Amino acid sequence: MDVPEDMEVYEKYGISAYRQHILLRITQEAREQNALLTIKDLVRLLKTSTTWRKFI
Repeated sequence: MDVPEDMEVYEKYGISAYRQHILLRITQEAREQNALLTIKDLVRLLKTSTTWRKFI
């Protein structure tokens, strides 16, 4: 799932920027395919916990 640019962002800016970068890339790719992503999809794709959803 990672592309070379993802790791460059991680190495240069850290984990927060890495996740933001991946989120932007994935949502753009989904939009290009006319796909809708759920919160659960995003959590799974970002390999993170679902507990953060309570803060939305």
